[in-house]
This record gives sequence, C-alpha cells and structure tokens, in this order.
Amino acid sequence: PDRCVAIGAAWQAKYKFIEDEVEKVRQEKGETAAAKVQKDLLGALPGIKVTESVAKTMGIIVLDEDEREVVQEMIPEQTEIPFTMEGMFGYAFDNMTSVRVEVTEGRGRTREEVAIVGEIALDNLPARPRGTPIKVVYHYNKDKTLDIQVIDVQTGKQEQGKVTLQGQMSDEDRKAARQRHKVMNLE
Repeated sequence: PDRCVAIGAAWQAKYKFIEDEVEKVRQEKGETAAAKVQKDLLGALPGIKVTESVAKTMGIIVLDEDEREVVQEMIPEQTEIPFTMEGMFGYAFDNMTSVRVEVTEGRGRTREEVAIVGEIALDNLPARPRGTPIKVVYHYNKDKTLDIQVIDVQTGKQEQGKVTLQGQMSDEDRKAARQRHKVMNLE
C-alpha cells in the first residue's frame, strides 16, 4: 500500500507540474502554444484523473423494527468526494424530546463492528409519537471532514456539527451514548 501511495503521489505531482506549466504558457502565449507545450511535456504519459474518495464507510446507529441497534450506511467507502447523502429516520419511541445521531466509520452491521467517531444531538423537540420524521444529512468534504445536519422535518428545527475523521470515542463514551436518545430507520 505504501508503494501505491508513493507512485500515485508522484504521478499527481507530475500532472500538477504539467498543468501549471501549460497554464503559464496559455496566459503568456495563447491556446495554440499551450497545446504544444502540453503535448511535449506529456510525451507518452497516459491521461489520468486523480480523485479523492471516502476511505471508510460512514453511517449512523439506528434501531431496526425489532428495536435492535444496527448500523445504517450513509456513505459507502470509495465514494468520490465531495459527496452529500440524506436519510430519513424517525423517533424511536413515543414522547421523545431529543434525538442523538451517532456517527459511525467502518463497515459492519453492529456497534461493535464500527468506530463511533462523533455524535450530534437535536434537543428541546416537542413530544411526539414514534416515527416522527427526522432528516439526517451527511456531507463529506475534500478536507476529510464530515458536516452533519439533523433536522426535525415537522418543525424545521435543526442542529449542525462537524466531525474530523481522525479518531473514535472511548469505550466509556460509547457506553454512555447507548443509553441516550436513539433514532429508528424509516426506510
């Protein structure tokens, strides 16, 4: 893997150099001269496109129809970034006044199989029945941050947060989070 990363970085640096040189010539001498310089610098190099992608699956802890905690995938690994995904979820229990979204990283169906990398709470909601809709929006940025919005669909109340994807919660924090307010999958 290290060798692949090094080779990719070298290719990207070479193409960035060529791109910069071609742009200089384009500004100084015009499009025809820029096309010639690009052809000369590229030589036999194939055209490639370098893209950033999500390294690990991003998800959310929800309750399934049997009230068991499961991981709902929001953004699959290897998805090109930036990327935005919305999901509709709902109150897991009657009369809830807050919901807590636990952000997961990694592949798996259970809490134990993934890393909890953050959480965001939407508090002071009106007490309503189970299934009251909550929208969760994940926006994965090129700078490896995940912007999250939790929106109460009926009132429009929302909470926003940001997770920098460089770690995970402690076991103690994870246990405490299990006892907090949960959301259930509506899909």
